[in-house]
Parts: sequence; structure tokens; C-alpha cells
Amino acid sequence: MSWLTRFSLKNIIAVFILIFLVAGLGTYTGLSFKQEAFPDISEPRIIVQTPFPGASSQQVEDQVTRPMKQNLEQIEGLKRIQTQSSINFSVVDLYFDDKADVNEKKALVEETLNSISLPEGTGNPEVITASLDNFPVIYAAITLQDQQQGDKLRSLVRDQVIPSLERVEGVSKVDSAGLAPNSVTIDLDINKMKKKGISLQEISQQLKSMNQSMAIGSLQVKDEKQPLVVTGKIESVEELKNLVLRTQPELKLKEVAEITKGDRNRESLSYFQGKPSISLTIHKTTDANTVEMTKEVQKTLDSFEDEAGIDVLYNDAQEIERSIQGVLEKGLLGALLAAIVVMLFLRNLRATLIAIISIPLSILVTLSLIKYFTDITLNIMTLSGMTVAVGRVVDDSIVVIENIARRLQKERVSKELVLDATKEVGRAITSSTITTIAVFLPLTLVSGLIGKMFVPFGLTVVFALLASLLVSITVVPALAYLFMRRGLLKEYRAPKLNALYGKSLKWSLNHKGVVLTLSLVLFLASLPLAGITPFTFMPEQEEKYVQARLEMPEGSSLEMLDKEAKQLDDIIRGLDEVKYSQVVVGERIGDGLGDSSNQADWMIRLKSSADTAAVVDTLKEKLKPDSKDAKLDIFDMAGTGYAKIDITVKGTNTQDIKVATEKITSEIEAIQETEKVENTLVADVKTLEVNIRPKDALANGLTTMHAAESIQPFLSKQKIGEMGEGGQTEDLLLQVTGHSMDSVKEFGKLPLFSADGKEIEVKDIADVKEIDQPSSIQYDGEEPYATITGAISGEDVSAVNGQIRDKIDKLSLPDGVKIEYGGSDEQIQKMVTDMGIAILVAIGVVYLVMVVTFSEGRAPFAILFSLPLAVIGALGAVVLTSQPISLSSMIGMLMLIGIVVTNAIVLIDRVQQQINKGLTIRDALLEAGTTRLRPILMTALATIGALIPLSFGVGSGALVSAGLAVVVIGGLITSTLLTLLIVPVMYELLHRKEAKRQRSQSHSA
Repeated sequence: MSWLTRFSLKNIIAVFILIFLVAGLGTYTGLSFKQEAFPDISEPRIIVQTPFPGASSQQVEDQVTRPMKQNLEQIEGLKRIQTQSSINFSVVDLYFDDKADVNEKKALVEETLNSISLPEGTGNPEVITASLDNFPVIYAAITLQDQQQGDKLRSLVRDQVIPSLERVEGVSKVDSAGLAPNSVTIDLDINKMKKKGISLQEISQQLKSMNQSMAIGSLQVKDEKQPLVVTGKIESVEELKNLVLRTQPELKLKEVAEITKGDRNRESLSYFQGKPSISLTIHKTTDANTVEMTKEVQKTLDSFEDEAGIDVLYNDAQEIERSIQGVLEKGLLGALLAAIVVMLFLRNLRATLIAIISIPLSILVTLSLIKYFTDITLNIMTLSGMTVAVGRVVDDSIVVIENIARRLQKERVSKELVLDATKEVGRAITSSTITTIAVFLPLTLVSGLIGKMFVPFGLTVVFALLASLLVSITVVPALAYLFMRRGLLKEYRAPKLNALYGKSLKWSLNHKGVVLTLSLVLFLASLPLAGITPFTFMPEQEEKYVQARLEMPEGSSLEMLDKEAKQLDDIIRGLDEVKYSQVVVGERIGDGLGDSSNQADWMIRLKSSADTAAVVDTLKEKLKPDSKDAKLDIFDMAGTGYAKIDITVKGTNTQDIKVATEKITSEIEAIQETEKVENTLVADVKTLEVNIRPKDALANGLTTMHAAESIQPFLSKQKIGEMGEGGQTEDLLLQVTGHSMDSVKEFGKLPLFSADGKEIEVKDIADVKEIDQPSSIQYDGEEPYATITGAISGEDVSAVNGQIRDKIDKLSLPDGVKIEYGGSDEQIQKMVTDMGIAILVAIGVVYLVMVVTFSEGRAPFAILFSLPLAVIGALGAVVLTSQPISLSSMIGMLMLIGIVVTNAIVLIDRVQQQINKGLTIRDALLEAGTTRLRPILMTALATIGALIPLSFGVGSGALVSAGLAVVVIGGLITSTLLTLLIVPVMYELLHRKEAKRQRSQSHSA
């Protein structure tokens, strides 16, 4: 690659122009990146939710879930299908192959659903792509100072705020809670109906037939045809109240019904800081730029500040910008420390500046390459890759400028000198860079979560290293020739260090057995450190947000749930560390999944000075629901991430599954470092089964369908149409009240009307009995199943998972029950396996690259002996800093393979150059060692200096950087010190015949 150096030296002005062009392009592309917190690591998964009001779990299973499943399982690429049939609700969970296009699969799912005929009364299936985009990017609350103006607030939010937000580019949907449904409810009083002698069928038929608007044709008026529209549309509540149901005698709807709209129809309530409010959660589209989109959303919300109180509790863009800023700050500090290291060794400001210029140039080139050759976003992973690369990108430039500077101590600068000095180390830096790049190739073979998360990281480092190599052989020589022409440089003198190292190296070469034995002892002694170090998948970051969920028993009223939530919210807001508290009662906020009528959800924002973990512990201690059957979970937002318990229990017998699940749940709850342990078993519910007697029903002019339609309004609201005009229509809901249904006997007395208007009771045409039915039916494929979920609060996730496995293994479970482990247990197992394979493949690839570079196998084999030496420092650093071994640490180990061999390559390349010049192996080793001591120490210390800010693991971006930086720093320290001795020893040992012959010839001479 010397032709590139020759070109740059001949075209120095062109090099300067290129520098400015690259700087401009890199800056532009850096500012135009789509910014996200993380790459999308979600697996291709689609959830289909279908409401079936009033249906039992078995009816949902038979009539909705199973037909859906039979059609959806035909979709190509489907890996797994799970179903859950609950009272009123069906959920079908579809898992696809890792490489599936989830948007394409979603379209296929929707197309398939359109061909399925579902029973009358079933709601429209909602198809949800399960990804990070499902979760809101903004949580906001809208309140009014005057709480009496509820109608004004609802009108403002429904008619202005939500439509304005939905028009913002990048917003996929806006969910609200605490906003009364846009409906009018007709509460028919059965006692008044009896008194007036009118049946439900008469009222329902009259409402449907009178509230109509239809075109019936056209009429010729003079010379033109005009459409003829017949309308009887009800446009106001007052008009509805005065609707005439019967003329002789006249009977109006308001005489037998109470008609309400607004607050009285609310199915959820929302409070912000204890005041009634409307909660908004705003979601983004998959391709939207989160930062840009949320800025526009914030502007839109601000435009309503004069009309209502607008408070944003959580803005994902602020967290993204905070994380990016944190990583950038660490990168800049690392670059500064690297510059100081170079300055201390070179002791020449111009030479230092020339070396350091490779850092911003390489990063700017990297940004351009990422932008135009990949679809990677600017996120924690890409920024961590750049920050980690800061120490490494300067290495090539250090080696080049150090060699030029060393030559300039004895010769005057010339283009030939600069070219020759660059060429002298060209093979070494090219080989070391390609070797480091090769380390990341195995990452592209890793599938699943690890691949999705760390491929962007690996590609960033690869682009940065390619850029640094290009800069080191073009820009650095050109700048060296231009700025270092003022005479000879002062000779670098480190007699004590060089002399000490020279003596140590000579002694080591003469005592190979002692040196290798000590190294082996150190290596073996370090291995047990892995056994005492905690294992986790990913370390958690501290976030200043806490979430809580109150779950009341099934069937709890909204009033009961509201009362319980209010008393808990008072305690939450009473804590000094709490800045804001928002609670939504009767609706699940965030993911929009699952039935939530018996739940209350909190989003709690803490003050910046708060200790999140301490606040969670305090809340767990202080928050005690009044209802003994209520369940309360409290967790920080980061805690929703990685250390999950997820165990699936399968079998052929549902009773066996139930027994096994309850035993396992009990055992896991007993483990101290577990929390939020729950299972999907739901107690059977008492169900009233109404068996229509066909003969008796027909005798009264009724069918089973007519009877069901007559009973249903006593149990739940039924939509019978709409009222209003244009875009201001409201749903018209009908229900019947006034009859006690608190027992089988009372329900049997429920009044119905025969076809001829005669009043009868349910017991006259049907048998009513109370039975137990499952409230939820779950299948994984064709197998019934249950799941146990929870979280691990301790740092050593692997140890807790081990305890769980041990406890389950000791349980006496029914025959035929199978246990499957998922969650963090599966993640750690896969992490160790995948990364272990990746590390072994990386070592093989590195050796192959070096064999090609050196055109022989013994020198690369000697270099490989530097790798075990890195393990000593890596494990030692992990233990000393109390860092758990995580995926971040494993990536650090992978990086070490590339970084560690770099120094050994620089050393051995010089050795072979000197041998080619006629030196003996021993003399070449001694000369190369003392000559390359300075660049080896410089590159190692510069890399360590660049990683020191990351190793503290404080603040944003610590999720990835801390574990990785600690491993690399520790590994570099031991490998650098020992490489300077072990690699020469192994090199001479592998060339022992030649070395022995040369020494004997030397002695005889």
C-alpha cells in the first residue's frame, strides 16, 4: 500500500483539500443521522388481539381463537404460535424466523384475517407488531386548573390536541386514558318498562328504525334529477330523550330510561399529581427519527399551553440525547487522554498533533461510511463503537509518526525518508488493522438478540479501523513531511527503561522454562476468577423513572379500583424524591396489550438527585393495598429490560400443568433475589350457563338467538347505532338496569317478552345453572401451557437462574410435564455459547490473516501466545472493579483478540525485517524489542487512556461501555507487559534449531 503514501506525498495540497472535504461531509452526515436509543433488537413477532364481549373463555377459544390459529399457522416462516383465550378476549401470538420482514408478515396476517368469518358481536382484530416501536416515546398529561370544566378539557383533547398530534410526521398513533368515550348511554329501567307495558324488543326496534338516514332514489324536479334522502337522524341528547316510542298513549324514551354522556360513561380515569387529567401516550412509526419527531410533538403540545396545563413526564428523545451526549463526552475525554500519552512519549507538539489528527478524521470518515453504506442509526451501540475505537484508531498513526520521528533524530526530512519510514511499518499496521477487523467478522454470524445489538457496534469499529489505516498511510506522512522540516529532532532517550527491558528480555530468552512456567501459573490462577464473578446478560442502567402496577381481583368495579389507586398515589406523591406521578386507572398504559379493566398503572418521574433503587425499595415498603387480594408490582424502567425469569410449563393434562406451575411459582418466590414472580394461571370463574329449551322458547315465539339478544343488554352495553351528523357522531349504547342478578334464582326471574308482548321469565324457557369455567385457556401450538414470569434483582443473574433450575429439578412434578427455560437464563446460555464460538472463530481468522501476512506459520503462532496473557488482566480487572461478566464483557474479550496481537505484530514484523538484513534471531529479538518498546507502550497506553472514561460506567451509555472497557484495559495491561517477554521467548523457541545453530556459529567464531 506504499503507492498511497507516495501519492499523498506528491499531492500534499490535494490531501489538505480531501481533509476539509471529509471533515465537511462527516459533520453533515453526523448531524443528519436518525437517532435512537438502541438498534431495534425485537424478534419478528406479531400479536393479534380480538375482543368478543360477553363470551366465556371456552366460547372465545372455539369461535375465535381456534379458527384464527388454523388459518394463521399456514403463513410461511412461522416459527411458533401461542394462543390465549380469556373471557371477552382472544390473543394470538405469532413468532417468525429471525430474518423475516415483520411488515411483510403483518400484511399477510391482515390479509389472512380478512378471509376468516368470525361470530357476530366480535370486535375487529387488532394486529400489532411487537417491537420497541410499540412503546410510547412520550408520556404526557393534560389538566385544567378549574376541575369543573371537564367537558371543555375533553373537547379540547378529543377535537384539537389528538388530531394535531396525529398529523405530526412520524407519529403512528396517540393513545389516551381518562377520556370519556364518545358515546351516549341509554339506561332502560326494567321496572318502568313493566309499568308502561313496553318490551326491550319494541324499544330497540324503534331506536334502530327511527334513527336512520338513507337515500331512496332521485326525483325529477323541472329539468334536473335531484337525489331524494329520507332522514330521521337523532342529533342531540335532548332529541333522544323526547323520542316517541309509542303514540297511544304517548310514551317518550326519557319516561323509561336515563340518558347520559360524558364522565358517567368513562371506563378509565387518569390523575396527574393527584388531579383529574387526561393521559396521552404517543407512539412513533418504525422509520421515524425519534428526536426530530418528538421535537415536533413538543411544539404541538406547547401550542395548547394557553388553554390547558401540559406536562411531559417522559420524552424518549431527551433520554436519547442524554445518552448520546454522555458517550460523546467520554469519547472526547478519552481522546484527550490519548493525546496526553502521545505527547509524553514523543515530546514534540507537532508530531503529537499529527498523530492525534487521525482521531477526528477517522471518526468523520466512519460517520460517512455508516451513513451511505448501511441503514444503521446513531445510537448507543454505534457511539460506543466509535468511543471504543478512539484509542485504537490512533494506534496506526502513532506507529507511523513514531517511526518517522525516530528516523528524523538522525536524518533530515525528505519525501524519500518519510516514504521509507512509513513503508517500514506499513506491513505491520496493515496486518494488525486487518487482524482486528477480522475479529468482528464472526459477529455477523451471530443471530438473534446478540447479533442485532452488536452488529452495528462491530461495523462501526470496522469502518473506524479502515479509516484509521487510510489516514495513517496518507495524511500522517504528508503532514509529517510538511510540518517536521525544521532540522533534526531531539533524540528520544529512555536509557533506564530501555536498559531495564533489554536486560529482562535477555534474561527471559536465557530462562525460557522459568518464564513460560510463571506465565502458565498466572494464567491458570486467573481462571477461577471467572467462577467467583457474577454473570448477567446485560448490566442495567439507572433511570430516573419508576413504574408501578396495581392489579385488583377480576370483576372489581372501577370505583373500587379508583379508591385503592388514590390512596396509594397519595403516598407516592408524598415522597421527597418524586417529581411527578401519573396514574391511569382501568386501562393499561404503555404497550396497549392485555385486558386491564382491573389494573391501575403509574409512571413516576424522580428528581435527578434520587437513588432509583432506594426509591423502589421505599415504595415497596410503604405501599400496601387495602384489599388483601390486590397485587402491587413496583420496578424501575431499566428493570423492565434484561434480568427476566420466563419459564414455560407444558403437558397434555391441564390439571397437571396447573399443579406443576403452582409448585414452581412457590419455589421461585422463596428465592430472595427474585421479584414480581407470577404465572398465567387464573382461577376458574363461576359462570352462569343458560340452556335454552327449544320447545318452550318456540312456544313463546322465541329462538335461542332472540333469547340471547334479549338477555345481553342486562349484562353489558350494546351498540345500537350512532347519533349526530358528519364527523361529530357519537355511539349509541343500550343497557337495561333495575333487576337484581346476584344469584341463579334471581337471574331465572329475569323478565323477557314473548313475540306477542307477553311478559315471561328466563326460567320459563331455559335452565340456569352455575358452573366453573377456566378464565383463560392457553396453547403453544397444540399443547396447553402456562408461564411463570418474574425479575431477578440480584447482580449475579446466572447464579439465581442456577438456583431456580436446582429447585425445579428437585420438585416432584406430574408425569408428562415439560419445563422450558427462557428469559435471562436462555439469554445467558446463548450468550456464552455464541460468544464462545465467535471468540474461537476470531482466533482462527486472526491466525489465518497473520499466516498470509508473514507467509509462514511459526511467527503468527508465537504471536497467538499473547492472547492467554490478556485473560489474566481481563478477569483480574473484572473482579477488582466488581463488574459482572456480561455480553459487554464478552465483546471486550473479542476486541482484545484484535488489539492484543497488534503489539505483537509490530514487534515480530521488526524482528523479521532485522533477520532479513542479516541479524541473528537473538540479536533481531533484542534490537526489535528495544526499538519497538516505545510505539508498543504508546499504543497500549493511548488505548487504555481512551477507555478510562468509559470504564467508570457512570451516567449515560454505561450500559455497554463499562464492562467492555474494564475487560480491554485489564487485558491490555497484562498482555502488553508479558507480550514484550513471552512473544520473543516463543518466537525463539519455535525457531530453536536456527537460533541454536546461529549461537554455536557465534561462539565458534
